[in-house]
Amino acid sequence: HHLLPIFFLFIILGNFVFNFQSHDFSKNYFSQNLVVDGLSQLPPNALAITTSHTFYFGSSYEQLVSNRFTDIKLLYFPNEGNRDAEKYHPELFLSNPNEDFVTKVTNNSDLKNIQKFTAEKYILEVIARNLDKPVFILQGVQEELFFNYLKAYLIPHGLWWQISADSISPDHTEQNLALFQNLKNEQIRVSSLHQYQQQREALTFAVSYHSIGITLAKEGKYDKALEFLKKSLEVDNQNQNVKNEIALIDKIKTEEEALEDLVSEKNKDKLVELGSNLVTIGNYKSAVNVFLRAISIDPDDGRLYTNAASSYALMGDKEHALEFYKKALELDPNLDLAKKGLEVLTNQE
Repeated sequence: HHLLPIFFLFIILGNFVFNFQSHDFSKNYFSQNLVVDGLSQLPPNALAITTSHTFYFGSSYEQLVSNRFTDIKLLYFPNEGNRDAEKYHPELFLSNPNEDFVTKVTNNSDLKNIQKFTAEKYILEVIARNLDKPVFILQGVQEELFFNYLKAYLIPHGLWWQISADSISPDHTEQNLALFQNLKNEQIRVSSLHQYQQQREALTFAVSYHSIGITLAKEGKYDKALEFLKKSLEVDNQNQNVKNEIALIDKIKTEEEALEDLVSEKNKDKLVELGSNLVTIGNYKSAVNVFLRAISIDPDDGRLYTNAASSYALMGDKEHALEFYKKALELDPNLDLAKKGLEVLTNQE
């Protein structure tokens, strides 16, 4: 009988040794560093939204036990039925929602389907009640999908997206870059983590690097964009989409450097390809310039005017978009894309 406790002890020790890799806590500061990295980037009086229980409870610990970041309000939305925030932060639910914002977001997304998007509509309403304060959503792969209906109103802010109805400015981008200095988890890699939850949360860093990288690419800052996209790939080296984006931006950078040569060679096809690639990454201003250079080579090609018009429309320049769609149809009345573009813009007036 005296041997039984020793026998069970060996079983426990053996189980721990054989399962050491799956219970490897050598990186047990990962979650704390994630929380500190995230909360340190938020301004005073911020409203911070997360779907991560690790981040939410870790942040609550920092606030309640460590007495840090106490001026930040945290909202946790793990599923569509959880409305605990109404009990913990009733002050965030007192104001009436900004109906203009709700209507604008709803009309420009799939949220018209009320039955299907209960959770999204609820969170949108919470955000719309608190637009008088800075509102942020923690980035992540799951959040990219869940908050897609807010995509047009999300500005990258370090490990967060900030809710804003305004377009991003270069000044904001420069401020954003500073937020990536001295991150505690800067060297984190998904492949070095053995626990699924930590692997998933490490993607916050991959998604954040990707967000600022794409924003920089839209502004034509290709070297800096590639730097951050490569950092994203270092964190998550299995992401084929990021690999493709790096290759595309590399190609755009090379072709833009050769723009004058393409024009002097009258290489219309290459210019159209470059312009289309610029549209793909969201650099509409440069795309317009390229299509205008192509028009200078062949001013009778209606498709070039259609491409330029579409780029103007994406920039929000309706006046020039209408002008170029009309010119395209003068040259070729059968251009369906020009007809559709003109119809859409005319209906918006």
